[in-house]
Amino acid sequence: MFLTKNFLAVVRAISTGGSSRYYCALAVGPPVGRLKKFGVDLTAEIEELKEEVPCAPLRDDLMIQAAQVFKKSALELGYNWQKVNKFIYQDKCRKECDLVGM
Repeated sequence: MFLTKNFLAVVRAISTGGSSRYYCALAVGPPVGRLKKFGVDLTAEIEELKEEVPCAPLRDDLMIQAAQVFKKSALELGYNWQKVNKFIYQDKCRKECDLVGM
């Protein structure tokens, strides 16, 4: 993370699929079990965040066609494909919008 002189945080994800977590609003939780080993318990904070911020899998009608084809192919090949939670106000989304529909 880089912090500008105006205190704007700039994040760069470096991992396989890392950037998609940010660009597609994926809501992947922290490693609670690993953190508890070091005496850090974020359980209460996670629950508080879930009450304040929308966090749910994307509705089927908001998935773009490419994502639907990917899902169908993965399931046909026997993969355990599942939707992940997203930080999105889905009631404000447009159908077939490629900003979050993946």
